[in-house]
Amino acid sequence: MKQFVLPIFHRAFLAVIETVSVVYAGIGGGRARFGVPPDGEHACGKGRLIVRGGWRFLHLEGGDFERGAQQGALLASVIRDLLDQYLKAITWFRLMRRTEIVRRGKRLEPFIPPAFIEEMRGIAHGAGVPYEDILIGHTFLEAVQAASCSCYAAYGRATRDGRLIFGRNLDFMSMGVAHRCQVVAFHKPDRGIPFVSVAWPGWCGTLTAVNLEGLCIGPLNVPRLVRGEDMIGQPYVILFRRMVQEARTCDEAVEILRTSRRTFSNNVLIAQTQPRPHAVVAEYTARDIAVREPRNGNDFIVSTNHFRKLGRDAEWSDETGFSRYPKIVSALRAAQGRMSMHKPVFQLPRVALPNSLHTLVAEPERGMVRLSLGRIPAAEGPYRAIRYDEDGFVF
Repeated sequence: MKQFVLPIFHRAFLAVIETVSVVYAGIGGGRARFGVPPDGEHACGKGRLIVRGGWRFLHLEGGDFERGAQQGALLASVIRDLLDQYLKAITWFRLMRRTEIVRRGKRLEPFIPPAFIEEMRGIAHGAGVPYEDILIGHTFLEAVQAASCSCYAAYGRATRDGRLIFGRNLDFMSMGVAHRCQVVAFHKPDRGIPFVSVAWPGWCGTLTAVNLEGLCIGPLNVPRLVRGEDMIGQPYVILFRRMVQEARTCDEAVEILRTSRRTFSNNVLIAQTQPRPHAVVAEYTARDIAVREPRNGNDFIVSTNHFRKLGRDAEWSDETGFSRYPKIVSALRAAQGRMSMHKPVFQLPRVALPNSLHTLVAEPERGMVRLSLGRIPAAEGPYRAIRYDEDGFVF
C-alpha cells in the first residue's frame, strides 16, 4: 500500500504558502471581511450566537432543518464571505475549476444521510445561499490532501489524576482566511448525543469534537494515491459528525466507520471516558481498516499523518515514526504521571507547524477544553478555557 510522507522541508513550504495566502487575502479583502466581530448576543429560535472577545460561540438546538436554519441566519454574512473567499483560494491553489469541485460533490451527495442533507438545506435557507454551495463546503476536502495534523490521548497512569486528556492540533491551509472565522459550536440535536465542535460557518460536519458522553475524535489525513472509485462514499466530515453524535465508546465509533462507505484515507484518534478511559487510532482507506491500540502497556496513544499498522507486516513500535510522531511520544513519556491540560505538547520544536488553525486540549470528564484559534500558528496560543454542560456553554 503506497503512501507518501511529507518531506523534511514541508514546514518551510507551508510557511511560504501561508505567506502567499496572507497576501492573497489582503488583495481579496479577506482581512476586511473577517475582522474581529464585536461582542454581543443574537438569537434565532432556540439558536444563539454569542461573541466574546472576538470568538464566535454558536448554540444550535432542535430538529435537523431547524438547527441548520439557526446557523445560517446567525452567521449569514460570514458564511457568504467564507464561501466566496476561501473556496476561490482553494480552487486557485489546487488548479481546479469550481465546476469540477461541484461535480465531485454531487458524486458524494447520495451517501450523505437524509438528516444531514436536511441540516445542510437549513443552513442554505437561513444564510440565503444556494444549497450547492453548502454541499461544496462539505465535500471539497475529498479533493484536497494537504493536512498535517497531530493528536494524542492520555489517561490512567499517564495523567496526573487518571482522567482522560485529549489533545488535537489541526494543521491545514488557511489561505489567509480560514483561521479568521472559526466557530466553537454546541450542537444539541433532537436525536443523538450533544457535542462541542470546532468548525467553520456553514458546516454541519466536524473535524474536531467532544461529546457529552466523553467521546473525543481527531481525524488526520494520510496522503496517498487512490483509485477514482474509492473516492465515492460518505464525505468524511459527515462521517466524523456521525461518530461524535451517535457513539459513546471507541468500539461504537469504529463500528460506524466499518459499516460506512468511506472515501479518502485517514487516521482518526478516538478517545472515551466510559466505561473506562481508553483510546485507539483507526487507520483506514476506502477498502481497509486497522485499529491500533496503545503499545507496551502505555496509557497513551499518538497519531500523525502516516499509517503505523494498516498495510504493514508488523505494526511499528513507538520508537519508529516520521517527523512529529516520536517527539509527541517522548513528551508524553517525559510527563508520565504528571500529564495535564497545560502541558505544552504542540508547542514543541518539530511538532509545531506554521499553519495550525486551531489547537484544542480537552478534559471531557470535567466538561472543559482549552482552545487556541483566530491566529496562526494557533499552537502558540493564547488559549482560552471553555466550560460546557448539557445546556451548552457555561460563561
